[in-house]
Amino acid sequence: MNTTDVITEKEIKSLNAQNTKTFKRNLSALLREKKITQNELAIRVGIDKQYINYLLRHPNPNPKMETLGKIADRLGVTLQDLVKERTY
Repeated sequence: MNTTDVITEKEIKSLNAQNTKTFKRNLSALLREKKITQNELAIRVGIDKQYINYLLRHPNPNPKMETLGKIADRLGVTLQDLVKERTY
């Protein structure tokens, strides 16, 4: 992994409007790509399925670093894959 690709806890805590949109878009895309439902992800992560919906729908969800880490892990991706702009 390139050091410029490393995301810090400070960056996660300061999700602004633009990277919040990126996070939501990436999470939605990853769920589709991996053919995982919101309910299935919630079970894998150990959180309420409504929280996954909240993350995808709320204007500024502000998830905890620990939760993002679990989501990334259960999807088999890095935190960077969740919050950084993807090239399709």
